[in-house]
Order: sequence, then structure tokens, then C-alpha cells
Amino acid sequence: LRGNFDDGIVLSPSSYLLRAEDSSKLNRVFLKVQVPSMNMSYERNLSERTNDLGLSTDGRLIYDSSCGWIFYLHYYYNNLFCFDTSLHLIWVGKTLDTVSRNANKTLVYTNRDSSRSSAAFTGPLKFVNWWGDVDGDKLYVYSNLKADNESSANFRENSVIDVFQLPDVHYVYSFYVPLVNGRRMISFKVVKDELLAFYSKKLVVYLNENK
Repeated sequence: LRGNFDDGIVLSPSSYLLRAEDSSKLNRVFLKVQVPSMNMSYERNLSERTNDLGLSTDGRLIYDSSCGWIFYLHYYYNNLFCFDTSLHLIWVGKTLDTVSRNANKTLVYTNRDSSRSSAAFTGPLKFVNWWGDVDGDKLYVYSNLKADNESSANFRENSVIDVFQLPDVHYVYSFYVPLVNGRRMISFKVVKDELLAFYSKKLVVYLNENK
């Protein structure tokens, strides 16, 4: 594999999915790699070409091995989409937050010899979607923005998980995960009726009574 990649998931013992640079080295696209043959298949028209090294379209890959669906959840705005292991688009959806595009622009810097580029935002960023997971017929999205109908106290004292029904991706409900020692959870994993919440130095298992 030539070039850089910034995210990846295991699809099977012999195949991997990477978010890697394209031939222009200015964008990130999805690439399926077969091992040990190292056969590579690139996507067609899944990723938006923004010419900023994929910075503004950065996100999280989530794989549901039970149905072979792959979800891509954008960090900085409310877009998400789903595709299969053959890199064919299944659907495009949106999370609850209304941020459709980040206000900050990206600047790309290239070395004098044009051998390497770097990118940076023109201002501070806010994560819209921090994390996500899939279990059964539900998609769980860790929202990082306070809803208009949500109290400041509830948002300040908890992390918020929005739940969507699959396959039509309609919103079902939200629930709170409390802070531990004044800290929000970093990530989570849903396994049946339990939510495993990972904090900086703790793992806490919660029972999801809504499921």
C-alpha cells in the first residue's frame, strides 16, 4: 500500500477497509484491500472531494458484520451514509443536529518541493457527532451538541446518545450516559441490552432499559 491512510476496519480475516489518500493526494477515499494478495479496490463516488486532505469530511467508520453494512458518520456536520463491502452506496441520511456544513474553511499547505501537504482549519471546530455504534437494528450516535429542547444542566452533566432505527434510519429516542468523576465518556460499545462506556481510566457497564 502506497500513501497514507487515517482510518481502517477489519471486514474479515482476509480483507480490510481503509480511508486512504487518492491519486491527487488531496482527498481521502475508501479502499478495500485483500490480503495476502494485496488486491485493492477503490470506491466510486462515495466520498466528497474537498481537496483538503479529507480533513473537513473526517469521521468514524462503523461496521455491522451481521448484514455487511458499513456506516460512515461525519464528525463535523450531520451527514452519515451507508455502503456495503463491495463499496456500493446503500443510503444517505442525517443525524438530529442541524449543522449541515462547518463554518470554518480549510487551508492546505504544500511544501516547496510539492512532496507533502498539510491542512488546517481557519478556526476552532465543534464536533457534531463524536462516536457511533451499531447493534442489531439500531444505530447509536454520540451527539456532541445540545438540542434546542434540552436543558443546559442535563447536557452539562451527561453524554447524549441518539438512537435510530435501521434500515430506514428514522429517529427513535435519546438517552443520557452520566459523567464519571466529572468526565464524559470517550467512546462506547453496545452489546444487546448493555452499553459499555469507556472513560479516561474506567469502564462502566450500563443497562439499556429502553432497548
